[in-house]
Amino acid sequence: YDWLPSVFNEIHKGRRLVQQEKWEESIVDFLFQYSESYHRLHVVSLFNRLQQKFKKENIVLLDYHDKQTKGPEENLFCNMPNAAHMCNATRFIDTSTSNPSANLDYSDLAYGAKKEGLISIPDDRKMAQVAESIERYHKSNLNARKFERVCPSSSIL
Repeated sequence: YDWLPSVFNEIHKGRRLVQQEKWEESIVDFLFQYSESYHRLHVVSLFNRLQQKFKKENIVLLDYHDKQTKGPEENLFCNMPNAAHMCNATRFIDTSTSNPSANLDYSDLAYGAKKEGLISIPDDRKMAQVAESIERYHKSNLNARKFERVCPSSSIL
């Protein structure tokens, strides 16, 4: 489940000011929505459904945390039939920075201030400016002390 925060970040990092639902959704909301579809999407149930439609020997489960390969790309292409060239190519390509995460803290703070009527933010350009100003202030005046996170209770998770 360590990939769930990454999925949340991927969905929310490109949000626009007009997409209010993306600003209002917390990671807890996201996890709750995910848990509703979890059983349908979980690897075991997916494997069982695929097994009913395809030959069992054509289904391969890959461990994306496999430390014997360079990463998920190598793991995928080097286990795929007729993909020797792609397999070799993935061994020489650096994909470590292909999809960086974005820190949503500063834009979340700016949106919260806007929502409470403390600041006027009419568009995405202004949102980016305000978030950058908050980040600069945080780093220069507050020594960039990390924001404390409140972990949801186990009953929520």
